[in-house]
Amino acid sequence: MLTSPKIPVCLIILAIGACLIGVTVTQLPAFNPGSAGWQTDNPIESSLIDALRLNRIFTSPWFLVTSFCFMLSLGYSLAGQFSRAKTGFFAAPLANLPAPGELVIKVAVTITDKASDAAGAWLAMLSEYLRSKGFRPAGTTGDIEKIFVFRKNRWGVWGAFVFHTGLLLLVIAAFLTYILEKRGVVQLIEGDTFLGRTGDFITVENGPWTAGFKPGFRLHLQKFHHAYWDTGDLKELISDIVIYDGAGERHAIIEKGTPVTVGAVRIYQSGYYGYTVKLSLMEGTKEAVPSYFSLDMAARGKPLVGRSDFPMTGYICDFKFYPDVRGNSPYPRAPLLQVRFFRDDREVKSAALLPGDETVVEGRRFRFTEVRGWSGLILRENKALPLVYLGFFVSIGGIFMLYMLIPQTIFLTLTPTADGGVSAAAGVTCRRGKKLLLAELQEAINRMVPWKI
Repeated sequence: MLTSPKIPVCLIILAIGACLIGVTVTQLPAFNPGSAGWQTDNPIESSLIDALRLNRIFTSPWFLVTSFCFMLSLGYSLAGQFSRAKTGFFAAPLANLPAPGELVIKVAVTITDKASDAAGAWLAMLSEYLRSKGFRPAGTTGDIEKIFVFRKNRWGVWGAFVFHTGLLLLVIAAFLTYILEKRGVVQLIEGDTFLGRTGDFITVENGPWTAGFKPGFRLHLQKFHHAYWDTGDLKELISDIVIYDGAGERHAIIEKGTPVTVGAVRIYQSGYYGYTVKLSLMEGTKEAVPSYFSLDMAARGKPLVGRSDFPMTGYICDFKFYPDVRGNSPYPRAPLLQVRFFRDDREVKSAALLPGDETVVEGRRFRFTEVRGWSGLILRENKALPLVYLGFFVSIGGIFMLYMLIPQTIFLTLTPTADGGVSAAAGVTCRRGKKLLLAELQEAINRMVPWKI
């Protein structure tokens, strides 16, 4: 059943449908702060998309089943293709002679003396020409009527098999990626270090056959840079990091679309970033409870907002942070933090703080101490990635064989005639370009043979 043409067609349609969904529905990692508002405003659509995993289409169970069926179908198809290619490659060239009607090039020769010698000379000239075109003698038979076979691009019979083998490797790689991939999101503040522990991730997504995610290295964010066009649109995000692994330490720059590879792990720059404000509960001149609140970047001129509890105090804090209260710069040139303190859903204090300013809330002093940028980095471990590359290059090789190594066979017969001459006939077999090959062969014979055709 899996070898039926309808099955691959249906599976291809499903795969195309999945790709269309992947384009039209935003594909989300588990950590996506920008999606919370849309989910709140569209609860029914959000629930449906989550239930069908349309926002993670390529890791959804139904897409996995489709890929598995596609893999089985390709496997059955490859078995048949291997058998046909093997037969075509190793079969004796004289076993599949063309019908007399396919020998469309006729050469009539009338020679009364040493006809066989003349025919031999003519055949030698033609053989030399065919060799220059890449053809090689593949066999001869007959005593009176001689049949000569020349072949070119013999390896081309494996083209379809090699191409579909590459596709199978890609499908297997996709299947292994789903069940073995590890993916984690790190929210790293400038000057801080990610220690490489599973608990240090904001979120971790593991395949069904994996548990935990320990990359085996540490990351230190030295500097985070974000730049914008004159229109206010984002231009670039750059994380300047130091990687500490078994080989020592090395410096790396991560930009959007330009990941850094450490062993089997790739580090990507995500589109999530913002500023972290430090608000500390003071005791005398000491910071008794320093707390960091990371806020997601907002549009130019808009404040960064957030809500969180303040540790060990019982307060819930609402934040509005303006990087540049005097202008619309996205950089902290004149930062201002507006904070509202709530206890039991009751606002007890609000304040607007510049860096270094303090406010007193029910006898407790809070100080706005510093602002630092934060960058969202995505770490992805995919041990099937070498298989993806292998499948891609094997598929490209199969395409090259299919379209550049088209198997071609030339059959030539030499038959003595009653008047002492030799009658020659030629024909070709090939998958594509048969008329062109016949025309070239006819022209070569016309040039080389001084006899009447």
